[in-house]
Amino acid sequence: MSKSGSVLTSGVVHFYVDNRKIFFTKRRFPFLKGDKTDV
Repeated sequence: MSKSGSVLTSGVVHFYVDNRKIFFTKRRFPFLKGDKTDV
């Protein structure tokens, strides 16, 4: 149980870190969003 729990936690942390990276990248470089409709 502890193994699956740690795997789940690491997965959530990885997902959160990835989301923060994407968010800050979009904030710093809005033109990397892909869609240029909303400026």
